[in-house]
Amino acid sequence: MEALAASCLVIASRAPPAIEEVIEEGYNGLLVDFFDHAHLALQIDAACKSPSSFSAIRDRARRRIADDYELHNVCLPQLKQLLLSRIAG
Repeated sequence: MEALAASCLVIASRAPPAIEEVIEEGYNGLLVDFFDHAHLALQIDAACKSPSSFSAIRDRARRRIADDYELHNVCLPQLKQLLLSRIAG
């Protein structure tokens, strides 16, 4: 999530639900099957050869983290609401 927030291109192993909860293949990151070394190498090669072609993916990654996980405007208000609902019973 830190890498996504920093607008890095993330190439990750498909690992539901944790990874696929945040990264959508081809939209805000790239996913490869864990044992598909050839596909991983192709994705890394493509990213190294043409980094600018992935700029939209990197922008969407940053936006996803800011929209869904930003501390002050998203996470803390949700945590506060959760705690208040538990206190209220």
